Amino acid sequence: MKGSSFSFPLFLFPQDLSSSQIHTAQTLRGDGSKLTIIQDDDHYEHNDDDEIDAKSELQTYLDDIADALKKHSETKVDGIFNEKLSEMVYGSNMVEGVGSSLDITSELCRDIFAGVIDADDVEISDQDPIYKAVQMKLIEKCKPSAHEDVLRTLREVV
Repeated sequence: MKGSSFSFPLFLFPQDLSSSQIHTAQTLRGDGSKLTIIQDDDHYEHNDDDEIDAKSELQTYLDDIADALKKHSETKVDGIFNEKLSEMVYGSNMVEGVGSSLDITSELCRDIFAGVIDADDVEISDQDPIYKAVQMKLIEKCKPSAHEDVLRTLREVV
């Protein structure tokens, strides 16, 4: 339909218009001429065959975006995602008054997300740096810091 035009009579009902609108309508209508609308080059006719092309073009764009994200840095995206999840875990623990510090929570979550630590298996050596850090936080908060207390805190974090 590019460059095509169509005409229609301009009908206005005076009872629905103010005097200035009537004057404008009379000026526009003139001697009963028709208003012609021409479609400019910025518009196009929709063709059902183009829908298939549009879908494949959209899929190409989506694939390009996915590839760019993969190439950009999977570890960077994963790291940001894991950091936000760790912050959510920490926030949830703080609401309940359980768990440990943000640093310890983040470290534990990072290890769990990476598969280094099993979330159901929180048995940990009392020589482990995370164990000692959790124990120190418990001592700082004047809470019980025996082995069972440290394990309970670790379970609360995860």
